[in-house]
Amino acid sequence: MVVERFASPAPAGYSEPVSVIVSEVYDALLEAGASEEKARAAAAAIPPGGQVATQQDVLELKAEIAVLRFAVFTFGPLILALLIKLVFFPWESASQIVEDGIVVTAQPPNVPVRKH
Repeated sequence: MVVERFASPAPAGYSEPVSVIVSEVYDALLEAGASEEKARAAAAAIPPGGQVATQQDVLELKAEIAVLRFAVFTFGPLILALLIKLVFFPWESASQIVEDGIVVTAQPPNVPVRKH
């Protein structure tokens, strides 16, 4: 299959769009007696093979979207909750707890406590 590209006129300020036509369809329409302009327009309206999504392609995309949706709606709120926790409730040291304004430090066993 031969695919040709023809530039179509575009409005001012826009890049030139390119139509893709299948030369076999274009040639067949010309041989059937269609004018060159009509044959080019009709051939450009037919997508070349391999550029059309099949039902299997659509099902695969839906499955991938479902996985992404699960990941976003499951892990997104968890990550958001952790970020909120970090910003508004800073982590305290696991060995340092404040009770009644007095800092209580946990010491490992068998270690003498130094008094300052």
